[in-house]
Amino acid sequence: MALIRAAIPKEGLERYEKYRPENLTFFEQLIREQTGNKYCFKLNMHVLRMYNAYPKLINLELTRIVLLRALTKLPYKHFVSAKKYLIWPQFIDDGIRVIIDLANFLEQEEYAKFWVHCKQNVSVISMVEGFEEVIRKYICFMVGANRRTILCSQLIVKLNIDEENLEKYVSQFGWTINGREVKVFPLMLNDAKFYNVIRGVKPDL
Repeated sequence: MALIRAAIPKEGLERYEKYRPENLTFFEQLIREQTGNKYCFKLNMHVLRMYNAYPKLINLELTRIVLLRALTKLPYKHFVSAKKYLIWPQFIDDGIRVIIDLANFLEQEEYAKFWVHCKQNVSVISMVEGFEEVIRKYICFMVGANRRTILCSQLIVKLNIDEENLEKYVSQFGWTINGREVKVFPLMLNDAKFYNVIRGVKPDL
């Protein structure tokens, strides 16, 4: 099947006969192309729906990648949307269970447990490049939304960083260190950054 560079249309994937199981491999390849800021929520959910419809075609590795990518879009509810399409063969996968646990720790703001779990499951989180750094930015977003000051020691634990790296995050967001505290303020989400859509490849049908 020849591949032609094209953009995923906003109106959907109908023109690709999207529910034909023989096209699933093509959609999975598009997901593998989602690196950096390339991301298509609609495509990812479509592949999960296809797994739901064709359980024998489930690719557990791709499911993990989709879930991890969804977590990198917090605070948007992409992970919640993705999780609702999972079925039993996916829920019992060890790697997927790890990702669900990570999501629960983030939801409960149990960041220390989150980082311990990451350290214990490097092989899972390494499937998405830069995962930990994106989550640190999300944690900073949550800190800014709920606090006006935070102890330096507390922020170091929340971000799982060395004291030497604290200044990097403080200056990145325009926050300031005042003695043993960090003065913080709410951060704005950059919609263009969070919603970049992958330029895909369409099959020559």
